[in-house]
Amino acid sequence: MGTTPYFFFDAMMWSSSKEDSLNIRVEKGTKPRLKLSEDKRNVQVAVPLDTFVNYPLQRVELHGGYYLVLQRLQQQYKITVQHGHERKPEFVIYSSAQPHEKDIKTQVKEMNTRIHKIGIAGPNLDVFGALRAARLTLEATVGTMHVNAKVTADRLSLHGQSIVVAPEALISTDKFTQYREKREQSTLNRVRERITLINALLAVRDWRRGSIQAKAIRAIINKNCDDCAQFNAKELQIKVGGSAIVEPDSIWSSTYVELDAWAAVTICGQVKLTSLVLTAGKALTTTADAIVALEMFGRLNVGRIGDVYCNFSQMEMVSGAGCVVDGSWQIGTCWALIEAKLTIGASAKLFVEESATIGALGCLRRCQYDGYLKANEVEIYLPYMDESQMIVTGQMDILVSPLTLKGNSSFYNATPTNPHPYPAFILDGRLNAHAIIAPFLAVELSPESLLRLCGITSFTPAVDFNILVSAGALATGKNCTLLSMGDNPRAEGIICASTFYHQGQIRFQAEDVHILTGALVHKGRLTNCEHKQNHVKNCHIVVEELFLNEGTLACNVLDITGEGVLDNKNRIFAVDSMDIRLNNFHNDEGLMESKNHIKLLSATKEWTKLGGSIKAKKGFDLYANKLDMALNDVHKLMNEKKLSFSARSDLIISTDICDEVKEFAVGCAAQNSVAINAVMDLDRLEVLLGGDHTNPEPVLFKVTDRADININTLVINGTASHLMIVLDGLLKCNRVKIAESFKHVTVS
Repeated sequence: MGTTPYFFFDAMMWSSSKEDSLNIRVEKGTKPRLKLSEDKRNVQVAVPLDTFVNYPLQRVELHGGYYLVLQRLQQQYKITVQHGHERKPEFVIYSSAQPHEKDIKTQVKEMNTRIHKIGIAGPNLDVFGALRAARLTLEATVGTMHVNAKVTADRLSLHGQSIVVAPEALISTDKFTQYREKREQSTLNRVRERITLINALLAVRDWRRGSIQAKAIRAIINKNCDDCAQFNAKELQIKVGGSAIVEPDSIWSSTYVELDAWAAVTICGQVKLTSLVLTAGKALTTTADAIVALEMFGRLNVGRIGDVYCNFSQMEMVSGAGCVVDGSWQIGTCWALIEAKLTIGASAKLFVEESATIGALGCLRRCQYDGYLKANEVEIYLPYMDESQMIVTGQMDILVSPLTLKGNSSFYNATPTNPHPYPAFILDGRLNAHAIIAPFLAVELSPESLLRLCGITSFTPAVDFNILVSAGALATGKNCTLLSMGDNPRAEGIICASTFYHQGQIRFQAEDVHILTGALVHKGRLTNCEHKQNHVKNCHIVVEELFLNEGTLACNVLDITGEGVLDNKNRIFAVDSMDIRLNNFHNDEGLMESKNHIKLLSATKEWTKLGGSIKAKKGFDLYANKLDMALNDVHKLMNEKKLSFSARSDLIISTDICDEVKEFAVGCAAQNSVAINAVMDLDRLEVLLGGDHTNPEPVLFKVTDRADININTLVINGTASHLMIVLDGLLKCNRVKIAESFKHVTVS
């Protein structure tokens, strides 16, 4: 018979004594380090701020068979205390860096230990999870201690500059003690709380009013109504002989309300009604904390409107005096008539879901808007001629339509060479819209203003381009910028009924640019090229009165037509072609230049004097009824050593043409007369006169007293009954040829 074996595991039968204690102090260091006391009961742990350096694991043996391990994780360090015969640690401490505070943070998350006395100290100590110990001491050496854990201990000590215990925390201990000073302060705080509560109850008791409820209420109050929120009905009619007030912290709830107050109406609380018809003899004012919400509509007829904070589905408002908007309006549909001025404060906000029609009689003369306006459609009416004026110094964003300006400006005193003396609309801020439509008003774009326009399609058959601006008169400041934001339009343009005074910069998006105006004063820049500040690919200008160019007009193709007069005082340049067909030209101080061809057509029956400089490499065509050619330098017009001038009726050559080699030939043609009023040194001069044998009037070739002609050959051709040659100046020639078609020739 065998014996039954017994196994004894001494290693599992260890127990803790009351002498066991362990104190751990965590502090900031340059690298991880463990410092152990001689009795192996106190450990000082140094943790670095830099957690990215990979240091090796460190381990020390403690008293009673315990050991401590310090190891680096990804972003923090882990401190573990464990017995040599146990699988689970006694407790774990985590330490991580706080770079913004240049310190470390210590966290105690779990603890279930048999060590009789535990002390843990560290900066910014946080306690989480479940902690179980006999005697536990926690200390935050720096910063605040946060306790959000379930702590079970016979004795618990918490030390720190400030201690925050979360409402979710659960602390179980045999005895809870405080410092005497803290206990006295806590008692004093409880007394103060009770006093505050009593005062609050007394205040509520004093403020609290009764309530009058019914399906329909009709009330007449001879004096003031201190709180309209006392009334609650589906149909409510109140007549107040004095002022009406909705007090703070009160809620006025009714369905349909008619309020007629002899004096002012002040809303300090909450007004939540379905509909409101309000009549007040004086001002309507709401405080910043008030809420006015109407589900259907509100109709206001008041003497004056002050700060109003409201939320209406539909609002109709009439103010006998002014309207000051410093609050917040959120309205579905708004119709307002204000007999005095409308003032919108810097902190005001107006949100309109559908439409708003606002008329302010005090703003019909001159008004200014310096806020921010964002709407789908905007229409401004300026009723008084040369008195109504709108100045925009803020920003207007019009999303789906142009800015429409209605009204009339007077153009009787306006001159074609100056801006309109009294513009009705002045933009001194920013405008984002599809276009500006003001066909009968003067518009001014001040310096530093910025416009972004998309352009709109015109329904007029003659206008086959997108319109950016259509105005009665238009003036742009020196630093004004108008940018076209169209989506690849084929052509864009500007229409101006009277004077277009341009000093700023207009950047078009389309290749074809059209400008239709009564008078154009050009001092600024026009461009539709990406990398050029002042160059247009194709420019078409129609001028009915005057085109005064004091800037640089550069194009690839330039067409200028109309009944106006060109006065060029600077430079007009065309790369490919230049075609100008106007009533008359003045180019005494200017330069016209083309790398290809220039065509000039004058429709006037008076004299056309063409001066200044003209450069055309491949051809120059000029047509005029009576022409006085007085160019500064005609050699740049010569093509293959030939130069010709012609006029329908009369021609005067006032340009000196000298060729020392005598290889150039000049031709002059006119129906009635050709006069030479210049110095000529040429090889050949050809003159063509007449055109009809039946013309009884003689044709004339004249050398004026200022002329000095030195040529090899003079040829006079034509068809007329009588040729008259008048020599008042000097004529030197080797040969003279006169056509036989002239029946009579007279030389004087």
